[in-house]
Amino acid sequence: MKQNKLSPQTNIDLGLGGLGLGGLLSGFGGMAFERVANSKEKNFTLDTSLAGDTGYFETAIETERYNNGAWVILDECETKEQAVKMHEKWLKLFKKNFPKKLRDIHSEEIYTL
Repeated sequence: MKQNKLSPQTNIDLGLGGLGLGGLLSGFGGMAFERVANSKEKNFTLDTSLAGDTGYFETAIETERYNNGAWVILDECETKEQAVKMHEKWLKLFKKNFPKKLRDIHSEEIYTL
């Protein structure tokens, strides 16, 4: 699935093993400006929030299947309207199946099942 990365990569993103600063500071850790959607499913949680560190809306997944259960940042966009659609797109994908490979857009780390 196509992923968008709008924010520049930071030195902090490079050294956190896929968590990235976005995962620490955005809706997944408590410093989001605005939460758009949060879906808690049986095997995963999907969150879309306006991230305080990047200024973009980010969608991330938390599941034991990738990154040892830590957040993986999947996508970014600029508007709340885009963020709602972005969340729905990823939710539909993960409800259907888990991709064999998943890339964190901040760390560039690739996780495999």
